[in-house]
Amino acid sequence: MPSAKSLKYPKNYTGQRLFALACFLGSSDPKAVRDALTVLIRGLWFEHLRLETRQVTAYGVGKQIQPQTYKPATEGRWPQHHNLWAKYARGIHSPGPETVRAAEQLVPGSSELLIAVAWKALDLSHPIGSNGDALLRRLRHGVQAAVFQPRPLQAGHYLRRTTPNLPLQMLECQADLDGLAALVILLREAYEAADYGRAFAIGRSMHAALLLATSYTPLLLVASELFEFFVRKIFPLATSEEIAFDLHPAELYEQMRLLNRTILQLEDGGKIRYTRGPPMRVWRKVLNLGFGFDLYFGLGPHWRLIKPPEECSEASRDFVRSMNIGRKWGLSALRSGRPEPLLPSEVAAQMAAARQASQIPTPSNRQQS
Repeated sequence: MPSAKSLKYPKNYTGQRLFALACFLGSSDPKAVRDALTVLIRGLWFEHLRLETRQVTAYGVGKQIQPQTYKPATEGRWPQHHNLWAKYARGIHSPGPETVRAAEQLVPGSSELLIAVAWKALDLSHPIGSNGDALLRRLRHGVQAAVFQPRPLQAGHYLRRTTPNLPLQMLECQADLDGLAALVILLREAYEAADYGRAFAIGRSMHAALLLATSYTPLLLVASELFEFFVRKIFPLATSEEIAFDLHPAELYEQMRLLNRTILQLEDGGKIRYTRGPPMRVWRKVLNLGFGFDLYFGLGPHWRLIKPPEECSEASRDFVRSMNIGRKWGLSALRSGRPEPLLPSEVAAQMAAARQASQIPTPSNRQQS
């Protein structure tokens, strides 16, 4: 049995990247969003390399990829290296072309993470304007097929689907970096067009896709950083006229872990069968009442009203109060590890009572009375 000293645990660089993200995201400089996104990109590139090279530290990754830059101790001289890999790991320094090429030779495909067109969709430093179609056309085919009509697409013609909800449902089943990028493009278009109802609907699909993507794809490696970026910069665009997403990165991370555990339990219980390729279509059912109310509510967003209750519609008050009660119960059930697919009568009664309590006089009602 190996001793405690012989065990090597991966060094955690997440906290340092989160600190860099917080510094940029808290800045009023328009370029700060792009700088924050760059931290995320560098972190994903590094963590992917670390996973593929099976190293536990930035030093180890660098020595695998650029061994010529590491000089051993000789004749009383200390070991020497340029220490840039520690900066790559923290997301505060960009790798040069030679470093990227060296990494690509050892880990084919790694360079694509640095130049993926999806990052352009997440760059909020400038309006998206009329560039949405151009960006969507550069995403992978499965994502294009979710957004554009299939028959014209086969002939090279890009026509958006006319049904509003089907593209969102299909993009949830295409949950990866490109799938998230497509949802962000649609969200930015809706936000800039002041179509807040549409933006709100896109945000709900984006919440589900974000949990799915960080549960299966390489985005898991930077889940905390991705959640921080989306909570601070992306989800605020999905606010309706009365309701906003009230999200916290730590809670999103917990939901991702609970989703992972649930999927493993469903697979062990034979309720989900293994399928080749990304299993997002099956996993999406976990978030959409396919396997119980506890999962539907517990893995859903938290909401808040953006105006005083008396200034909001009754429907908005009903929605926020009842959904947050259901979410509190669902999270509690998931944390306990005991599945509760049916909504308990007492929780249903609390949700009904919350809807009745939300029926407070609005200003217009007071004027009529």
